[in-house]
Amino acid sequence: MTLDILINRMIRLEKKYLVILIVFWLGIALFLTLWPFNFLCKNVVTATPDGGFHFESPSIAYLSQLPTKFSKLKKFSIILEAKSDITLIDFDGIIFGNCIDYNHQNFLMVQVHGTVEFIINVNGIPKEIFAEGIFEKDNPVWIEIIYDGNELTFLKNGSVRNVDTIGILDFSSWNNSYPFVFANGGDGMNPWGGTIFSFDIFDSVVTISDRQQLEVIRKQVSPLISLSAHPERTGLYQLQGDISTPSIVIPAIFNPPGKSLLVSLRNFIEWGHMDYTDFFLNTLLFLPFGFLLRLLLEKYTKRYYLSFFITIITGLFLTITIETLQSFLPIRYTSIIDVLSNTLGTIIGAMIIASPWIRKLLNLQRQK
Repeated sequence: MTLDILINRMIRLEKKYLVILIVFWLGIALFLTLWPFNFLCKNVVTATPDGGFHFESPSIAYLSQLPTKFSKLKKFSIILEAKSDITLIDFDGIIFGNCIDYNHQNFLMVQVHGTVEFIINVNGIPKEIFAEGIFEKDNPVWIEIIYDGNELTFLKNGSVRNVDTIGILDFSSWNNSYPFVFANGGDGMNPWGGTIFSFDIFDSVVTISDRQQLEVIRKQVSPLISLSAHPERTGLYQLQGDISTPSIVIPAIFNPPGKSLLVSLRNFIEWGHMDYTDFFLNTLLFLPFGFLLRLLLEKYTKRYYLSFFITIITGLFLTITIETLQSFLPIRYTSIIDVLSNTLGTIIGAMIIASPWIRKLLNLQRQK
């Protein structure tokens, strides 16, 4: 049997078999793009007896914006008491940050294994300070990030782990649209699991040694942000300090503030951050759909151009539907780039029908 005869038998399909193939492809596509189908995933954040929060991965708590005083900072101290549940997992978990994602942030703290990395936007350039061996399984730790106007110091349990000279910072250049998030990135793609017993940001140099001393300092120097749970309340938790700061939001359903098509438009514009392998695979995924659907439509309508345009419009609406559904999935990323690549795959698949060799095998007549 020659190759031409084999291909001819495969693609000279009756309409009902084309429908079956399209439904089969649709099932595969939905499985690949929407698995594990955990829509409206519960956001599991629970208050601890001592006033902290436990975050089950994936989960999130956030503010819509930073306190107004951040744009006028000269110095700061970040004091965190936490215990991590992800010391053996090899991925970047964002403990806290003023960010959408890893590439779009004013500052954030991220954990990989036991290593912690603090990243801060220094006049438009990310500046990193690392500290290894910070988290150990089941052991709480005090972490302090102190900026004295010149040096950035990382401390664990009162012991200096790293120091970096970064000079004078201009906080007025920070992007005020980024949300302040706990236990994840603003787009929900960097989950961290563990317990935050206390979290405070001060606009001065502050050092502590224990919880009792922290309570004394809180009364003396009001923090800009203080994460504090009130077990008798649910949903909203009030901040201390700057009265212009909104309450911390802990949604019942996992719904990150930066997980949307509109936010992802930024990635479409910033091509340097695009994953070209992912773009190629998404294009390849929708290529059979464009081919099969246009073939079916042309067999039904006998219209060359009409079948092409209906196929493209259907592919566009299908990928928009999938991307919209992905916004309800905690481990999926909704992206305009995926819409573009999937639509491109549909176009390429539909254009294959225009090949004279393919049309000859299909015995298709070119009619407008």
